[in-house]
Formats: sequence, C-alpha cells, structure tokens
Amino acid sequence: MKNRLRKIISILLVSVLLLTAMGGAAAQETPDMQDVFPEDWFYPYVTRSFHFGLTKGTSENGFRFEPLRNVTRAEFVTMLGRLHEYFEDNTIDTPADGTFYGRYLAWAVEHGVVRGDQNGDLMPHVLITREEMAVIVYRYIDVFELQGRFGNFPPTNPAPTDYQEISSWAHHEVVQMMYRFRLMQGTGSWPGVFSPQENSSRAEALAVLVRLGNVLYDAARFVLTISVEETTLPQGEAFTVNVELKNSSGEDYEITHDFLFLPHISGRCMVSSWDGTLPPPPEYQSRFFETDSVIRNIRFWGDREVEAWRIGANLELDTHELRFNATFYLNWGQENQRRVEVWSNPIMLTVQPTTVLPPFPMFVPGVVEIHLNESYAGRSLADLLDDFFDEFDVVLISERAWPRRNVDRNNTSRIEEIFHISLLPETHEIVTEAIGALLQNPYVRHAMPIYINIPPLSDNR
Repeated sequence: MKNRLRKIISILLVSVLLLTAMGGAAAQETPDMQDVFPEDWFYPYVTRSFHFGLTKGTSENGFRFEPLRNVTRAEFVTMLGRLHEYFEDNTIDTPADGTFYGRYLAWAVEHGVVRGDQNGDLMPHVLITREEMAVIVYRYIDVFELQGRFGNFPPTNPAPTDYQEISSWAHHEVVQMMYRFRLMQGTGSWPGVFSPQENSSRAEALAVLVRLGNVLYDAARFVLTISVEETTLPQGEAFTVNVELKNSSGEDYEITHDFLFLPHISGRCMVSSWDGTLPPPPEYQSRFFETDSVIRNIRFWGDREVEAWRIGANLELDTHELRFNATFYLNWGQENQRRVEVWSNPIMLTVQPTTVLPPFPMFVPGVVEIHLNESYAGRSLADLLDDFFDEFDVVLISERAWPRRNVDRNNTSRIEEIFHISLLPETHEIVTEAIGALLQNPYVRHAMPIYINIPPLSDNR
C-alpha cells in the first residue's frame, strides 16, 4: 500500500511539473529538491526558474535538479524558448521532429538566434560553452529588440583576465553580456575569469536566463517614464526632468530603497549633478506601493518629493542620451528578497553654445570665471562688484548664473554662484590685474581665467 501511495504521489508531482501557464511556459510550484540547498549560490536562481517554467527536475528517488550537470545546446535553447513563451503568452508552434527540443530549436533557427557551424550543423547534443551561451542570449535580445529594458552602461570596465581566450566571433557579445546587460559574470578576483571555453552547468545557464527573465518581468510590471520641458538648452542651464514610476503589476507591494531614482547621461550616473545639500540616507526606507499608483520625482529617499528634477547644468556641448533607473527591493529581509531595477525611456538632450560666435577671433582669452561665496544674499553681480565694474571695462557674458555644489578641504558643503565676464581690452596684464582685484572682494571666493566663446560687443555692461 505504501509503495502504491508513493507511486501515486510521484505521478502527481510529475503532472504538476508539466502543467503550463501563460502559453507554453510551465509555471511550477518549487519542489523539495534533494540536491539544491539555501546556502548554494544558485539556490535563488533555481527556485526562481520554476516561476518562469524554464526547466524540470528528475523524480527518480525523490526530486533531483542536478545543478552541476553540463547542459547541451538543445537543452539551453529549450529553456530560452520556454522563457520566451512565458512573456509572449503563447506556445512556440514551429514544426517539431518528435524530440523535446525540436520546436524550440526550429524557432531559434527561424529567428536567427541559433546558427550552425560552417557546415550548417546545429550540434544539438553538443555541450554548450559559456561563450556560446553568451552569443545566443545576446542574439535573442537583439532579434526581439529588448535592449531598452537594460541600462546603457558603456563597456568600459576592465576585460576579463582571459579575454584573449574568447573566440573572435564571440568577443563583442561576451563584453556586452558582462558589462552592458550584466547577465553574465566572471569568477575570481575583479575583473575575473570568464572561462569562455568551459561548458556551462545547469545552474550557470539558469542564472543567466533567470536574470534575463527578471529584467523582462519587472519591466512589464513597473513602468518608469521620464519627460522634459525642453530638449535643447544653452550650456550652463539645467534641464527640467519629470520622473514617474507606475505600479502596473495588479498587486500592492511594500518596496524598500535608498536612492530610488538615479539619472544617467550616456551611461554615466550623474551623481555629481544632484543637489548635495542633504546628507546621505541613514538606512533603507520602505513605502507602500499600491497597484496603479505612481511615485513622482523622489529626489533622495523617504517620502520627500520635489516638483521636478534639475539636471545637466554641467554638460558639455553635444547631444546626450538621458535615462533614469529605479532600484528597489521586494520582500526586504526575507528569504525571497529580490532586487528590482527598471529603466526609463531614453531622451536625447542637446546642449548648445551659450552665445553666438563672432567671426574672428573665435576664442578670446580675456574671460574670467567668478565664484561667489554664500554671503552674496541674492544681490546682483554689479552690486557685489561695484568697485570692480567702475575700474574695469567689462562685458557680462552669462546673463544668469547657475549653482554648483562644492566641498572644501574641511568637507564643508557649499553652493556657489558662477559668472563669466569678458574684460576689454583682453590683454594678459589686464586679466592678471582684474583677477587680483576680484580676489580682494569679500564676496568672491575664487576667480580664474578661462577660454570661452563670447558674443560680439553689446551694451549689456
């Protein structure tokens, strides 16, 4: 009787694992595995893989996942196909050949995700290498135009120490997978060893696919949107940016975060552009995020919201891509704690010269940058530097100043107002004398000569 009961339970377990949800994906309950434990590095990936229906274990002598067993090309493509089915909400129905992987391999070939060797052999039963895995996932992201779900991090990090061992046809894909999409990692001390020719284990393969699945899953549930009032501004002026994060998941969550929103310009985090008058957050903060609700313009942490972000006053003359990312945690402090990172739509910002160039000379060295200290109390530059304006012939270049945070050697934070003026005539002696006079003024913290484009002479003295 006991043996019969065990057999029935085993049949029921296998049946549950074969149930499908969201198209052809098998969304499964996490079974009690005999060879995967909470202390294993791959434990969260294996347990999460059942949510996406990526794979199945074996039920001989209890449920075994075999995390260290190497994976064939056919098995990896099958798991990738199941992930695609999960998000497309339908079953891949390419003609099959009777094998478990047939329709998935045909689908991958049809879309250019998998290619054979020089003889056209798809090599389904050959063990997949780490570089082959990187190339296949990269092609999947490219073919289905999923790049926008990831950050635009430039691949500027040090290459893995075994970079020369990566096949020439996989160089670009490996770098992108490691540094831009951040779906694969090296091992050992930074920057790590990629081991491109080594075969991938089931645990390693699932780690890559679950990371990809989490990105796609979170991007569909939490939508980050940015908008700007102007996309073109003179150099030195800041762009006004509105940031909105919407919970489109259909569920209420408690989210935990420190800095919720981070701005990025062409892949570089614009930390230096923040208003740095507040101290860093003392700890992670939690907030309730109801479904269909929106969080707007959180500048730092907690519940502090601002009317809009001001960003980009220090951008160089060029066209820049602006994106934000939102980062927070679900189930903070619990065993199933998970980090969520979503990216906004991109906006192209154009920074133009502040003035119209005179025909000749194009650059005039008689321009001085003036940093005022905090005692200016909002008065005009002419009021503060009355004696200086009487003594020197000056053209004020910047009609409006911009604030810039500065930290002195005592680690004291201060906000400075910065102006550009042009001295007439622009001789070395006049510039030197003017800077000496400026530094004697109690309102001036610093002054220095710079090269800058200036307008033709006008009456704005």
